[in-house]
Amino acid sequence: MANFSSRTEKTFFDDFINTTLPPDAVELSSEEYLGLLLGIAAGKKVDWSGERPALVDPSPPSAEQLQQSAYSQRDYLLGIAALRIAPLQDAVDGEVATDDEVSLLELWKSYRVALNRIQTQSGFPSDIAWPDQPG
Repeated sequence: MANFSSRTEKTFFDDFINTTLPPDAVELSSEEYLGLLLGIAAGKKVDWSGERPALVDPSPPSAEQLQQSAYSQRDYLLGIAALRIAPLQDAVDGEVATDDEVSLLELWKSYRVALNRIQTQSGFPSDIAWPDQPG
């Protein structure tokens, strides 16, 4: 059993599983193959431009990717806030809220407002000071 890589296919092959190999298949030693797999698992990318695959650091995310990631995180946190606010607001609306519940509701609402303003931070989207969730 041997492992191979293909620059044109940009993948690895195992001759036990793959009965036909691409014409540019290059056999990898067990150590080389394992090193590549461990590097990929650790977040490295494979550079297929040479005859043999090589590990490289991934490109940093673009500003657009950072922004999308920030908005996804914000929306997730807004969902949590909505779940916490709803029963507190119900208690206030029903005039059965305790003083602690009223205070906690105000904290959660302030948190929600802060989440909705992350894009106004000077470091957005690469450096965000996320607000702390209320207790």
